[in-house]
Amino acid sequence: MAEYIDELTVRDQARRNLFDKAMRVRWDNAMEIYKLYPWLLPDKITISGDTALHLAISDRKERVVKEMVELVRTRQQYESALKSKNNQGNTALHLAATIGNVSMCECLANQCKDLDTSN
Repeated sequence: MAEYIDELTVRDQARRNLFDKAMRVRWDNAMEIYKLYPWLLPDKITISGDTALHLAISDRKERVVKEMVELVRTRQQYESALKSKNNQGNTALHLAATIGNVSMCECLANQCKDLDTSN
């Protein structure tokens, strides 16, 4: 039981730190957090259900998006991170397409060929 509580505390603290770095546009620091805790990739960090990947796309941070996507290694990570939808039902790919960033769309689509594109 204590281990479970400690795990939640670590996850919550890491999520808060990630949110803080993303909101302050400190993407290099956010990437350090992701590299330490790659299981945070699918975590929603805003009240609107956005992941840090959603935020990086909204900020038009192509390098950061590419680095985040490269951290996705397994099918389970594909399913949980790249298909994660915010409260409006948008995946990262939807956002990249909405802002018209072809480079980010290609990066996301090439990493997971069967992304859910229905919205």
